[in-house]
Amino acid sequence: MSDINFSTYTLLHVCIVTNGSPCCPPVASRRVDDLFEDLRDGHNLLSLLEVLSGEHLPREKGKMRFHMLQNAQMALDFLRYKKIKLVNIRAEDIVDGNPKLTLGLIWTIILHFQEWLLFKSDYLHRSISNISHAYNSTILADEPLLKLR
Repeated sequence: MSDINFSTYTLLHVCIVTNGSPCCPPVASRRVDDLFEDLRDGHNLLSLLEVLSGEHLPREKGKMRFHMLQNAQMALDFLRYKKIKLVNIRAEDIVDGNPKLTLGLIWTIILHFQEWLLFKSDYLHRSISNISHAYNSTILADEPLLKLR
C-alpha cells in the first residue's frame, strides 16, 4: 500500500468528520492519525457515515472487541441497507485493521457519496471565497481611517 493512498484516505476522513455536521456524537474521537487503527472500534466509521448520510446510527459504547465488532457490523449493515455493494469485507477485517480491505471500504464509501463530497467541496470553496471577500472589504474600508490617525 502506498503512503500517498493512506494519507489521502486519512485526510479525507479527517476533513469530513472534523468539519462535518453536528450529527457526529461526542463518543467518537473524531481524530484520525492512523486510518487503520482509528477506524478499528467502529466509532469513527459510524461518524463518517452519519456525516455523509445525515442519519443517526446506533453504536455500542464499550471498548471490548465484541463492541468494536458490533459497531463495525452496524456500519457494514448500514452500507448494505443503502444498496452499496461490499465484496469480501467483514467486521473482523475492520477491527483487525486489515489495510487492503479498510482502504477498499473507504474507497467504496467515497465512490458512493462522491456527489455529496463534491457538493460539500463546492460549498466550502464558496464559503472561503465569501469570507475572504468580506475580510478584504473590511481591510479596504479601514485604510482611510488608518491614514487619518
